[in-house]
Amino acid sequence: MSSRQPLGRFIQEPSVGRQSRVDWLTIALCLVLVGTGLMAFSSSEAANQRYTDHVFRQLCALGVGGIVAFGFMIVPYQVFRSYFWAFYAASLAVLTLVLMTGGGLPGNERVV
Repeated sequence: MSSRQPLGRFIQEPSVGRQSRVDWLTIALCLVLVGTGLMAFSSSEAANQRYTDHVFRQLCALGVGGIVAFGFMIVPYQVFRSYFWAFYAASLAVLTLVLMTGGGLPGNERVV
């Protein structure tokens, strides 16, 4: 008998087999979604020369976001549980900052 387990068993019982802190299915689906968005964005970019560097900027943002996400993945979740008030306060501060400075770019306007 093979030592490989069916995929459904790993999904239903995450403690079976090797423990992984990375959800590869979610990462793969996010990359498919980002790739689809980049293809749509680059096709509209070809029609309008005004937005020539937006795909590159999106790829840079994807790289920075991936590095930040990896940083959050390697930190044990107990750290987040012990400092949740600091994360909550930082989130509120960033949301307040966006509310106050929301009209800086053409096409972007705050709702309130």
